[in-house]
Amino acid sequence: MTLRLLPLLLVLALLTLLAAPRPAASQALRQEEPTSPVTPEAQRQIWLPLVRSAAYEVLPGLTIFGAQIEEFSSARGLTEARELGMTWMRRGVFRWRLVQAEENGPYDWSAFEGLERELEVASQHGVTPIIIMSGAPRWATTFPSDCAPIKPEYRDDFARFAVAMVARYSVPPYNVKFWEIGNEPDVDPGLAPIDSGFGCWGDVNDSEFYGGESYGELLRVAYPAIKAADPQAQVLFGGLLLNTPGSSSDRGSPERFFRGALEAMKDDPELSFDILSFHAYRFAFSSSAFDSLGGFLLGKSEFLRRELALYGRTPPPMINTETALLCVRPDEECRERQAAFTARIYIETHIDGLLGSLWYLIDNDHFYNSALINPITREPRPAYRTYRATVEMIGRAQYLGKLAGQARAVQGYRFSRGAQTLVVVWSDQNTTASVPIPAGTRVSCLTRDGLPFECPLIGGNVVPAVSVSPIYLLFEKVD
Repeated sequence: MTLRLLPLLLVLALLTLLAAPRPAASQALRQEEPTSPVTPEAQRQIWLPLVRSAAYEVLPGLTIFGAQIEEFSSARGLTEARELGMTWMRRGVFRWRLVQAEENGPYDWSAFEGLERELEVASQHGVTPIIIMSGAPRWATTFPSDCAPIKPEYRDDFARFAVAMVARYSVPPYNVKFWEIGNEPDVDPGLAPIDSGFGCWGDVNDSEFYGGESYGELLRVAYPAIKAADPQAQVLFGGLLLNTPGSSSDRGSPERFFRGALEAMKDDPELSFDILSFHAYRFAFSSSAFDSLGGFLLGKSEFLRRELALYGRTPPPMINTETALLCVRPDEECRERQAAFTARIYIETHIDGLLGSLWYLIDNDHFYNSALINPITREPRPAYRTYRATVEMIGRAQYLGKLAGQARAVQGYRFSRGAQTLVVVWSDQNTTASVPIPAGTRVSCLTRDGLPFECPLIGGNVVPAVSVSPIYLLFEKVD
């Protein structure tokens, strides 16, 4: 439901993406999973990112691990998600138009009966749902679609709907605390199918802010109302598509959308959202428009921090609510590359202090074959096994800093795991790393899936071959 056909024109990319079908859930039986070095005890640990926020006062057991899910049910991957150690689960879209079809009409919650049952299941499984509020009725939009900006005179109506949602679903048995206002709002409604469920606040005719100022004004109305209804509620800025950091297209400048929202709030003492959400995808075997800023994940968070700095704002907590490495051709080579980037995405999430990254999707291949498990056979794919090992390797680790003394092509990071020091390295070139072995320690070398392998020791250094797939070096003191 997102993204970023990097060298192609933005319009064509969006049309291809937004038109993607959503297959029905498979009824196939789940297959036996392969062995994994991750223990059940490790999965029950609590892992926190570097940046603290009110989110962790609301739910202290959150981790950086999560996914978008098609349905809160074991049939659609909820059991596998919990086995992987995921805590965040994003589900969309709760459409306003289904509850209040007529202007000034009463709220009819019957359309949400199935979703309500799902939320009960999510709460019983101990996952933290992020719920997307969007889908405005025709009488409230500037464009004949629920994927469109809300007219200024109906912002209060949306705020009342949001308050009703929060009042209904923030309490048992649903227990929702995280509310995302729209999805990919930096999309012009003319570029999306009618009633697509996207945020679609973009405006190609707004050369200054691409419609972001209007979205910011909506947040200024809805945010205080939501916080008054539930002081523990956490409001997410709608996950930004953010296709490129700079646009020369004659179709406007969507990268300026977030700046427009900041412009709307420039005289306010605080931002009208708690958490800044963005999406980070890349096609396998391609580059990213954000490479010069640090890559498709770190580059986007850096871009957003620079935008905030223009307005003198301290960066709020950030979360990557949709992410995956995408496979146009789902062959073995691409699946292996996808698994390698699974580890890299979560390592970068950890070192950047993000609240989390949510893989898109668990068991649906409609968006460029990104499912962690085979939708038909339920067999775990390479990315699934790597995901599980990544939770084990870095989940309880504390980030220490970059690994110094390496060739320019080598990326390396250091973590503390209690008495152990963990080093993770990779490179987009086939090369070697050279890491000193401290006196009185021994080193173990592990693959991205946490499996041991032998690596050479030369002159007091461990000198492993490195490539696109991360490897781990685990240093332990010798008694």
